[in-house]
Amino acid sequence: MADGSVITTQVDCPLVLTQQVKTDTTAATDLTITTGSEKTILLGTTVWDDLPPVPIIGAKLGASAPTLATFIGDIEQYTFDATNDYVIGSTEITHKWKEGTVIHPHIHWATNGTNANDRGVKWQLKWTVGDGNEVFSSQVTSVVDTTIPLATADRTHFITDFDTLLNGATLRIGAYICWRLERIATAHANGAPANDPFAIAIGFHIEMDTIGSRTETSK
Repeated sequence: MADGSVITTQVDCPLVLTQQVKTDTTAATDLTITTGSEKTILLGTTVWDDLPPVPIIGAKLGASAPTLATFIGDIEQYTFDATNDYVIGSTEITHKWKEGTVIHPHIHWATNGTNANDRGVKWQLKWTVGDGNEVFSSQVTSVVDTTIPLATADRTHFITDFDTLLNGATLRIGAYICWRLERIATAHANGAPANDPFAIAIGFHIEMDTIGSRTETSK
């Protein structure tokens, strides 16, 4: 309330008739929401977020490493050829994730130069995922073959979803995804671009229904 009073209720409030909660009607104040012990704010409608992304520049290089090259100015990123360059990394499934929902793996990458016609870039992501105190899953392989349209500008940023979703039906918060990223030969009729593209980061889009978990280890 505007006068700072505390409202306590022991009954369900199924309907809120206003679209805003305002804490600045007299003077700007913080909004404090106190839930019961081991309770949290639950979203009736889920929203989307990213698991902590893994920049390729910080990933572990594979036995055949990509090439560190000038990206823009003094900034460098890795370029990947389509033969055997790869990196490996891992990502935790965070506590705001809505357990049981699918997870969308994707890659952030950028063009390296321009081409006279459409070209293709094909990425491959392999992963295994495991809950705490449980065995990691069998390897899953997912690919995406993306067309770079004619006259696409140099250093254009692409965000590309892989064609296979990560099945979260049996997973819980705190599970870990271990993955390997590589570039493989494209099936595009015009072949690959003249210069090897830059890989920027691997990400995983998630649905979230809370701002955290009710306890340290369980949703």
